[in-house]
Amino acid sequence: MRIIHWNILEYPSREANSVINMKTCESFADLGHEVTMLVPRSRERPRVSVAEIFSYYGVRPNFSIVQLPSPSFGGNACFYAFFGLISVLYIHWKRPRVVYSMFGPGSWLLGCTGRGSFFEAHGPPEANAVYYRKASAFFFSRWIRSPRALGIVTNCRSLADYLQRRFNYGTILPEHNAGDPPKAEATATPEHFALDTLHVGYIGQLCPGKGMEVIAAILESCPWAHFHVVGGSESEVMYWRNAKIAPNITFYGSIPFAATEQYRQACDVLLLPFQTTVGTYAGGEYSSHFMSPTKLFEYMRAGKAIISARSRSVEEVLRDGENALLCNGDAPEEWIRALQQLKDNPSLRAQLGAAAQGDLVQHHTWQQRARRILDFFDQHSKAD
Repeated sequence: MRIIHWNILEYPSREANSVINMKTCESFADLGHEVTMLVPRSRERPRVSVAEIFSYYGVRPNFSIVQLPSPSFGGNACFYAFFGLISVLYIHWKRPRVVYSMFGPGSWLLGCTGRGSFFEAHGPPEANAVYYRKASAFFFSRWIRSPRALGIVTNCRSLADYLQRRFNYGTILPEHNAGDPPKAEATATPEHFALDTLHVGYIGQLCPGKGMEVIAAILESCPWAHFHVVGGSESEVMYWRNAKIAPNITFYGSIPFAATEQYRQACDVLLLPFQTTVGTYAGGEYSSHFMSPTKLFEYMRAGKAIISARSRSVEEVLRDGENALLCNGDAPEEWIRALQQLKDNPSLRAQLGAAAQGDLVQHHTWQQRARRILDFFDQHSKAD
C-alpha cells in the first residue's frame, strides 16, 4: 500500500508529535508498505538533511521524507496556505492509496479537490498553537462533515468519545501512542548518577502544566533523592536554573530523542507530573484528559517504576498499584508520599516497572499500533 503521512512540523522538532510521526512511518514501512512523510522545509533553521533527521530520532531510513519548499515571508498564514497548496498538487501527482493527515486545513483543501483522507487527532481541533488554533478548528469542522472524511485515529478513548459527541461522527479508532520493545543490551550511565541516592527522572518538555511545577514543589521534602530533568528550551531551562529551587536537581536541556534512553535507564523512578491543563511547545494548550504522552510509553519500555498524575486518558493505560502509582497533579504531598514509598521498597519499584514493561510489550508497541491503524485504513478507504 502506498501511504502519504502529511504533517506540518519542521524537522527535527522538539514537539513530541514529531517522534510519533517518525515512529508511525517507520512501523508502516516495517510492515511492507511504501511510505512518504510529507512536511514543509524549515523556514528559519539551516536546512537539515534527511539522513540527519533519521539519526536525530534513531529511526531506520525505511521510508521517504519529502520536505516541500515553503516561503519565509508573509507570516504563518502564507506559510501554511502555500504548503497546503503545493502538498495537494504533490498528492495528486503521487496518487497514494491512503493520505494520513495531521494537517486540518490541508485535509479540507484536499477534500475540495475530490480526494479523501484519514486524520490523526491528539486533541480537540482548537488545541493547537495560538497562531493556528482558529484556522485548525474552522477547517477541521468542515472536513469532518464532508464525505471526504474517511476516518479519524485518536490518541485515546476520551478524545474519541468527545469528537463523536461533538461532531456526531462515528468512524473513529482510539489508538494510544506507543513505544519500541525493550532492548537487551545495557546503555551507558550518564554523569551525575551517584550510587547512594534515589534517582528520579523527568524526560520531556518544560511547558506550563507539563509538571516542572510539581517537581519544584517537592524537591526540598525529598533530600534523599536526586532529580534529573531532560528536555526544555534554553529559556525554560535557564528560568528554572536561575530559580535555584534546591540543590538536588540537575537540568540537562534538550538532547536528541535517540540519546534519551540512557537517562531513563539510569533512573530508579520516572515521573509524569502533568497538570489538568497542559501547554505545548508551539504555544497551544489542551486538557490532560485528552493526552497520551509519548514519554509514558518510553517510561514503560524502560521497566522503571512510574509515578503519574491522574487523568481519564492516562488511566486507560495505567492502573494504580499495578503498573504505576497515581497521584493528583495538584497535590504535592501525594507525590512525596509515593516517592518515599518507592524509596523504602525496591521490590515494589521492580514489580511496578516489570508490569508496565509487560503491558507495553503485550499491547502498546509501535508495530502493534500500526497494524491496527492499517486494518482501519483497509476497512474504510475508498477508491479516489
